[in-house]
Amino acid sequence: MEKLSQQKQTKESCEPAVRLGREQELTIPEAARGLSMSDQTTDLDAEVTRLKRELTAARMECDILKRTVAYFAKAKLPDGGSS
Repeated sequence: MEKLSQQKQTKESCEPAVRLGREQELTIPEAARGLSMSDQTTDLDAEVTRLKRELTAARMECDILKRTVAYFAKAKLPDGGSS
């Protein structure tokens, strides 16, 4: 197998691992280890993806809560919220 130096991983340096993984049906960390690449990068990428997904969900929940609070605050006004 092709060996890559332990330099900072770039998109171009990860392409052989992706290609190998697809050809041999390996996970990305397995392919990275097979090419002597750190699978820590792929773990970090997976963590970033998971955190982005969680952040998106949290922002949506926050937006829903803000709208709910605004709705009930408007309904509690003495004149029913009409100005």
